[in-house]
Amino acid sequence: MAVQVDPLCRLPDGVTDLHARYRKCATVRNREEAEEFLEELAHDFVDREGGSLPEALRVERANIGYWAGCYLRWTETLRVFRFFHTSSPVFGDYHPEVHEAFWAGVRVAMEMRGREVRREEIAEMKIWTGGLHRWKEKG
Repeated sequence: MAVQVDPLCRLPDGVTDLHARYRKCATVRNREEAEEFLEELAHDFVDREGGSLPEALRVERANIGYWAGCYLRWTETLRVFRFFHTSSPVFGDYHPEVHEAFWAGVRVAMEMRGREVRREEIAEMKIWTGGLHRWKEKG
């Protein structure tokens, strides 16, 4: 599976926690609420980063898709995808197994760093992603 990395899929300056920024996406009840929240996010992005509103909407949709795939159960993820007209920037609408998601993350890290990922970095990623997997399963 080819991994696509969008250089514009980024958080605004000063925002370091995807969950803090996007957790409201999981509680929207319909597409109208989703569009209102997306507009808020996009305007905030333009205020912080500059650029155009269409670019900000595209970036925020990609970020929401990434966040939903990382933090939500699959049924919740699909609801967020539908309400926000988005999908994972890495997997699309496909729900990967844990090992597939892990190795896709390694490939993304290599592409972003422009080099092979060292063994100790992979070991760190395995520890972190294992903890995330257990957290999601407890839900």
